[in-house]
Amino acid sequence: MQPHAQGKTNKQRATPYPSLTVEEFTHVADNIDLFRAGCDWIRSYLAQPHPQLGRAGNVCPFVAPALAKDSLRIAVVRLSSIGDKRTQIVNAVKLHCNAFLSLVTPGETHILHATLVLFPDVSSEEAPDLIDCTKEELKASFIEQGLMLGEFHPRNESPGLHNPTFMPLRSPVPMLVIRRMVATDFVFLDRSEYDNVTRLRYLETYLRVSCIPDSTSRKEVERTAASLRAELKNSTSQDRDPLESSEVTYRERQHPNHPTPIKCPHTGFSH
Repeated sequence: MQPHAQGKTNKQRATPYPSLTVEEFTHVADNIDLFRAGCDWIRSYLAQPHPQLGRAGNVCPFVAPALAKDSLRIAVVRLSSIGDKRTQIVNAVKLHCNAFLSLVTPGETHILHATLVLFPDVSSEEAPDLIDCTKEELKASFIEQGLMLGEFHPRNESPGLHNPTFMPLRSPVPMLVIRRMVATDFVFLDRSEYDNVTRLRYLETYLRVSCIPDSTSRKEVERTAASLRAELKNSTSQDRDPLESSEVTYRERQHPNHPTPIKCPHTGFSH
């Protein structure tokens, strides 16, 4: 986890921690309580079971192995009082997305990398608008890059998959989390509130980038995508003018006693 809260673990690293510039260290020092709060929340909540989760295992099954690989990063973004908060958040997330994509992630470790971008200057009251709406604005572009963007804040109302009364995406500090798409993410992409065009685009991207093996889950997604393609093709065909869909070419002619032009078959002969 970077930057590290020294003294929280006794684990000895094979390599030294990377150096920080004076400005970077000053930023960490000025916001050390937020970095610590983020680390504590990851270890005490995400990497632990929860009685209301509705299934066995930790709240997030990837966090414990990610901690073991030290592949989680935390960023604290302070917002300026000058300028639109939403624009600042969008720009910050895009910046951290580019940095995330530039990480060297060999082998299977790449799915364990994530960046938690904390926004402590977003109040609980502002979070549903600033955090949730930013997530929705950037979601499509993230999915098309094989990434997922998760929204966490104290008032998050997204229900758990296994217990609709449990809100697993609540956090003490508003944040957006950048991570790689994984096999189980298809449940977040094939949602009833999306139109069929969006669902198909998301599922086709999932099949292309999620690197899931030939499994029951993959076959299920492929069947759903095929069904959506057929449904869209059929609806497009029904919406077309039956005369235009015919192989016969037609020419519009104006009849003196009819206000609307009439489509007549074009035979190639002049009248």
